[in-house]
Amino acid sequence: MKLVIDTNVIIAALSSKSKYHWLIQWLIEGRYELCITEEIYLEYEEKLTEKYSIGIARSFLKALKELANVVSVNIRYNWQLIQAGPDDNKFADCCIAANALFLITNDKHFRILETVKFPKINVINLEDFEQYCNGGLTTRTINKEHYKIEVDSVGLTIFCKEYSSSGYPVNKEWLTKIDNNNSKLSDLILHLSEKLWVSDKIDLLYDIAQIIQSSFPMNMINWKATFCHVAYDKYIHYLKRNKKMRRKKQHHILIRFLKGLKISADESNEKKSYFLT
Repeated sequence: MKLVIDTNVIIAALSSKSKYHWLIQWLIEGRYELCITEEIYLEYEEKLTEKYSIGIARSFLKALKELANVVSVNIRYNWQLIQAGPDDNKFADCCIAANALFLITNDKHFRILETVKFPKINVINLEDFEQYCNGGLTTRTINKEHYKIEVDSVGLTIFCKEYSSSGYPVNKEWLTKIDNNNSKLSDLILHLSEKLWVSDKIDLLYDIAQIIQSSFPMNMINWKATFCHVAYDKYIHYLKRNKKMRRKKQHHILIRFLKGLKISADESNEKKSYFLT
C-alpha cells in the first residue's frame, strides 16, 4: 500500500506517547510504502526540528533514508491543484506520480482535491485512515460450484459437501494470524491446506485470501510465500503417494502446481502489493 503523508500527520504521530504513533511503528515494520520527494523530505526536516529535539528529528530522518519501504518519487509535472496552499501541491503531485492509494492529511487546504475528478487523489484524515486500517468484515456470501463462504462481522464459515453441513467456522482473530517464523505465512491458509476436504480446492484458499486482504489491508501476511508453501507441500504429498513416477512426469507435476499459483513473480510482500489476481 503506497501512501503520501502530510507533515502535520508525521508531527502528530512521531512521539512515542502519541495515540497515533502506530503510524510510525507500522512504517518501521514495513506495513506500507511511504512515498516522498526531496521537497517533502526537506519540509519534514524543517518542521520536525522545530517541533522535536534534534536527536529525535535526525533519528526519524535517518530512518527515511534507510528503510526499504520509503520510496523516492520524481515529479515530472506540477499540477497546481491547490491554490489556497501552494506549498501543499508537492504532496498532491507526489501522490499522483507515485499512484499512491491515499494522501493522509489533517489540513483543510487539501479538501479541494475531493472536487477534482482528474487526476483523482484519495484524501483521508488520520482518524479515518486508522478506521480503514483496522478493517472490518462486510456481511456477504461467496457461492462457488463446490463450496460456499459466508462472511459476517465475527468471522466466516466455509461450507462444502465433503465437510459437515454446519460448516467450518473461522473467527475474525484467526484471519490475520501469521505463523511463528520470519516468513509471515498465513496460519489459516496453511491450516486449511492440510485438510482433506480442501485439498482439491485451491480457489477456496484464494477466495479466503481475498477476503482477508480486502477486510484487513494492513495485515502482515506474505501471500506469495504462503501460496508457494502450499503448492510445495501439495507437490511433496503427491510424490509420496506416487513413488514410482518417472522423473519427467514428476517435473511435469511440479510445473502444473506452480502454474496454479495466481500471484505473478513481481509481486512481493516487501513492496506491499498484496493483490491476488
